[in-house]
Amino acid sequence: MFLFLCLIFTMTQFCCSEHAVSSGIPGKENVLQRYVFVSQSKSWSDAQTFCRQKHTDLVSVRNPDEKQLIQALVPQSTLVFIGLFKDFFRWSDNSRSSFRRWSVGEPDGSGACVVQNLSEINTWADQNCAETRPFICQDESKQLIKTSQ
Repeated sequence: MFLFLCLIFTMTQFCCSEHAVSSGIPGKENVLQRYVFVSQSKSWSDAQTFCRQKHTDLVSVRNPDEKQLIQALVPQSTLVFIGLFKDFFRWSDNSRSSFRRWSVGEPDGSGACVVQNLSEINTWADQNCAETRPFICQDESKQLIKTSQ
């Protein structure tokens, strides 16, 4: 039994990494973000399904701070799927953000899904959605941050 539990713990540590960040103003409802790196390779649509079943969705990178958090989470030189896809490039969770960080020459029309490329100063490229890659999920939950007066 002990060996079984150790194996599950080891597999969990190998499979996923988690990072949580909270943003907000005291006394207001805020959103707690948790990012989960999944090292198992899947197509973009399978990754989206996985994230929606186990978390909230594929990650939406809305600003440079979120981009930096994700960069710290993923092993260097790794291409990972993010939630941006071509329908005039929109986020899979329907969030609104004009933040983009394309690599030079991208998007080049090679695919309808987007990967974050950590070997090129953390930039993005479009890619065929059927290719398999590791990916990043996000969890969102609302919380109320109280302050003592």
